[in-house]
Amino acid sequence: MCSGNLSTCNDDLAQAGADLAQCEGDLTECLANPLLADADSDGVPDSLDSCADTPAATEVDQSGCSQEQFCASIDATTPLGKRTCKKSDWGNDAPLMRLADRDCTIDKGGSGAEDDRCIPRVE
Repeated sequence: MCSGNLSTCNDDLAQAGADLAQCEGDLTECLANPLLADADSDGVPDSLDSCADTPAATEVDQSGCSQEQFCASIDATTPLGKRTCKKSDWGNDAPLMRLADRDCTIDKGGSGAEDDRCIPRVE
């Protein structure tokens, strides 16, 4: 902090401005690194993002997928897919001991299994 005269304070301020400009330049360079690029701005780098087209301001899991994208990725038209859907844990945050811990459910659609979809479970 400035504890000296006006000239010292101005020098300190100029140095702080130069340091900030350097940091901004470093950040811009860092964000341009392909390993850190995040095209959908969800906080998950593209190199690790399983759902690279997540809409802005959508909550995502560690793989970059929204709950809707996660559930939709499960094929609910097969018996195994139905079981997988009903036991899915989108945020990987529950031991799946209770129904309330499950994040997806089956939307039956029409009369046959061919149009069944795995969708987010609404509480």
